[in-house]
Order: sequence, then structure tokens, then C-alpha cells
Amino acid sequence: MQHSWQKTFITIYTGQAISIITSSVLGYAIIWYVTKETQSAAMLSLTTFMSFLPRILFGPLAGSVIDRTERKLIMICADVFVALTSLSLVFVVGRIGSIPIPLILIAAFFRSLGTAFHEPTLQVIVAEVVPPHMLTKSAGYAQAVLSVSLIAGPALAAALFSVWPLEWIILLDVAGAVCGTLTVIIARIPKRKKIENETPLNASPAQLFREMIDGIALVHRFKGLGLIFLGSFLFGVVFLPVAAIFPLMTMSYLGKTTIEAGIVEIAFSVGMLLGGLVLGIWGGTKNRIVSMGAANLLSGAFLLSCGLLSPAGFVAFAILTGLLGFMTPFYNGPFTALLQERIPSQYLGRIMSLSTTTFSLSAPFGLILSGLFAEILGVNVFFLLSGISVTLITLLFVIPPSVRNLDKDSTWEAFLRAEQESPSDTGTKPQEESAGEVGAPPSITSN
Repeated sequence: MQHSWQKTFITIYTGQAISIITSSVLGYAIIWYVTKETQSAAMLSLTTFMSFLPRILFGPLAGSVIDRTERKLIMICADVFVALTSLSLVFVVGRIGSIPIPLILIAAFFRSLGTAFHEPTLQVIVAEVVPPHMLTKSAGYAQAVLSVSLIAGPALAAALFSVWPLEWIILLDVAGAVCGTLTVIIARIPKRKKIENETPLNASPAQLFREMIDGIALVHRFKGLGLIFLGSFLFGVVFLPVAAIFPLMTMSYLGKTTIEAGIVEIAFSVGMLLGGLVLGIWGGTKNRIVSMGAANLLSGAFLLSCGLLSPAGFVAFAILTGLLGFMTPFYNGPFTALLQERIPSQYLGRIMSLSTTTFSLSAPFGLILSGLFAEILGVNVFFLLSGISVTLITLLFVIPPSVRNLDKDSTWEAFLRAEQESPSDTGTKPQEESAGEVGAPPSITSN
């Protein structure tokens, strides 16, 4: 059927939207529970760190497993694993009447471990289901779904946390995971195409580790790809903490209350929602690097403008944060779609996992540095320096010709020919793709 991929995409993302929103609700509820029980900033930071640690430690290795396993099976197992982890907390409540904080930390770690397999697998499935020319639009809609969770998550969590015990909110998240699992089960997801001489799934950890290194080496061998990964890491270090500093800018520098701080958070999320919808309808520029570079440069200008505001500039700050949210999908969406279309299919799980790991690794660095700079120099100066940094990162790591050419067929054709002539020794020799669909899995064109 000509449009069967649309039905599959909608089926999968309907379940994922429910699962993402319920997970967001539980995430906020856990933060408030830890805050209420401990009144400790250190414990709150530790909880956040535990939710990033497994993606950093196991993300690249998860990619090797994804490239060797049926993707539907991984998605189902990851959802079930996360649901069982959450249910264990409910079991503890039933036994002792409360949830000890150390158990919350352990659960945060294992939930994140499931996510380390789930997120990149979802991106690989999208690459297999969606036609190449629709990948950027689908990424825009995915960003819109994420923004809905940013809006609905804290609102629902605030409403439910005041009337429900934490274990009921956990059960809500389990129900969301079940919805996500059921939609994956019923969706028509193409079977993974096996690669000649590939490493079997039951291979030794050393062999899987070598494949992980081979995926990282692919990024290193391709200069433009390595530059954009490094640029994305640095961009994450600078940009990701900005949202965490919004309340401090609103209440400390601009002298407003928690109400205005909430307005700013909503403005960013609504901006992100609108940006995702516009990207989903429009599809962005033909060369996705242009969309990414323009989004970064505009974001740098908006951050710089925030840093130049006077203490009476709350309205302008709210507008600028909305614009920052609007531009976010125009970097994240095209970047994801670029990897999905251009990376050879046998490497895609490892590269998408590496992308997730890069994001997860940049967040803790950024939060530490942002706290230091905001405390020492002032929060407005932090925004000013962030704007300058984002602009410089874009000029150094997104604008260079080797990066601008990443979205051209000729670039990947030349790279794959070179790989054929000098194959790696890990059993994942790149296969030549059909002209005009370099790096796209053959199953895409069959839908």
C-alpha cells in the first residue's frame, strides 16, 4: 500500500506519545518526592545524574545490540523492562509503606538503562519505515510530541502529586508503557536486513565492544560527521542548561515570582511545539545543514539578546524564550533525519546510540558549568556568554564545507566507495546503496 508507512508511523507514535507523557509526569513526581523527603539539593542532583549515567555508560554498546537484533523485539523488551522497574517500586510500597530514596536512585538508573536501548531503536525504526524525503517532517512531528510532554508533564504531575500517592503515579506510567508496547506489537515494522559476515548476537562481549568501537571509528573517519558530533556536544553543553536557568533569570535578575517563571517555561514549550509543527508541515531546507546552521545562529542571537535585557525586560525575555523554543526543532529534527537517511543501515543503531550518548554526556557538563558561571558572573552574563558561544560553535563546527556537504549524495557515495576499498576488520563492511538513497535501508523504498 502506497501510504502504509504513514499508518505505521502514526500507530507507533500514538503509543510513544502516551508513554512519553506518562514518563514525564512520573519524572516530575519523582523530583518533587525526593525534594519533599530530603530537602537536599545534592540528592536532587544525584537523582538527575542517575537518570543520565546509564545512557553514557551503555549507550554506545546498546547500539551494537540494536544493529544485531530485531528492532521490534528491543522496543518491546525495553518498555517491559522499564515497566517492571516501576512496578518494583509499587511492590516495595506494598511491603513497607514507603519508597526509600536509595531505591528511587536505583530505579532511576534502571529506567534510564531501558531508555538507552529504547530511544535509538525508535529512531532506527523510523528510518526503516519512513521514506527518506519525509524523514525531516517526521522528526518535526516527533519534536512536537516531545514538546507536548514538556507542557503536559509538569501540569499533570502538579495536579496528580497533590492528590495521589507516588505509587499511583507510577502505575499511570506503567499503563503508558503498556500502551507504547501494544502499538509497537501491532505496527508493521520491517524485518532487519542481515549483513554478510555480521557478528552474531551471542558473540562475546569483546566482539560486541569491537563493533561499538567500529561505529565510533566511522564518525572519526568521516571528518564532517566527526565535526558535527563534536559541535553537537559543545552546543549541548552550552544550550541544554539554559532551560534550567530560566527560573533564576526570571526571579533573581528580573525580580518576578514563580507565576512569571511558569509563564517563561510555558513560552519555551509552546514555541517548541509550534516549531515542531512548522517543521513537520514544511520539511525544512533541502540541505538540512542549512536549517541546522540557521537555527543555531538565530538561537545564539536570542540568547545574546536575553543577556542584554534590563531588569525591567520580562516581557521581552518571555518572547525570546518562546523564540528559542521555536528554533530548537530546526536543529534537532534535521540532525536526526540526516543521520537516519545518510548513515549506512548496518551502522545506524550504533550511530543513533552515539548521538543519544553525546546528548546525555553534554547535559551534566553543561549543568555544572552553567551553575558556576551564573553564580560567579551573574545569570544575565551567563545568557550573554551562551549566545556568543553558540554562535562561535556554529561557525566552527556547522558552517565548514565538510559539514555543509554532509547532506549531499556525492559526499556519501565517495565515502562508501572509500570504505569498500578499505573495509574495517569488524565484520560490518559497508554495503553499497542505490543511487539517490545513500545510507537508506532498502526496506524504505518498499513501503
